[in-house]
Amino acid sequence: MTLRKTVAAAAAAKLEEIPKAYKLNEDTGTWTELEDDVDLDVDGEVKKRAKKEAKPTKAKAGGLKKKGKCTPKMDYDNARDSLSVSAFLKAFAKDPRTASIGLKVRSSGFFNCDSPYKAALITGNLYFMDDVKDLLANQKMVVRSVGGDYAGTVSAKANGDGDFSVQAQCDSSVDLELLFMLPGAKEQFKSLSFGNRRTGDAGTVLDVGPLAVDREAATNADDVSTEVR
Repeated sequence: MTLRKTVAAAAAAKLEEIPKAYKLNEDTGTWTELEDDVDLDVDGEVKKRAKKEAKPTKAKAGGLKKKGKCTPKMDYDNARDSLSVSAFLKAFAKDPRTASIGLKVRSSGFFNCDSPYKAALITGNLYFMDDVKDLLANQKMVVRSVGGDYAGTVSAKANGDGDFSVQAQCDSSVDLELLFMLPGAKEQFKSLSFGNRRTGDAGTVLDVGPLAVDREAATNADDVSTEVR
């Protein structure tokens, strides 16, 4: 069975990734990303999303962890490389309202295919002061955008020079924060706030410039190990 929609308000190339496919769990009323191979027909070209690899889970005291919530740890672990400005701008060369997306499914049920396009790009540079360089040397640095007037987070890894670019919803209030793990603090994640920004129109780039990080700020950063957001 193949589901098709001739006009979709989403663009497969908008974020230079294949749209995500979800199936409605009618028992819980929640949407779950499909775990099996998924064939997507995007503007006549069939694309395949690789099967998601199952990750081992550990039993925790106090019951099962609730699903459907995004934690800082998840954003940290799943952060992708920062998207280049040129790639981001190129994605807006095509009108997203004209994209045609088809989804091949292997069972009955309600399905949804998402590919967000109302995005702006926030760029900047993490500037580590001399007193903190040794503490955070070779540590993975993730910049996260958190919606202030909308529900959503996006995370991206900074490169070796501290440069980063992270997407956020356009024309919105966005909180910027740095997620990192102190050496030896296994599974204990820290969050350092860089304050609130306002994004522009869809397809625009907001450069926040250098964001200084010193030793005092890093060591006193909030512990968000148990935060759900």
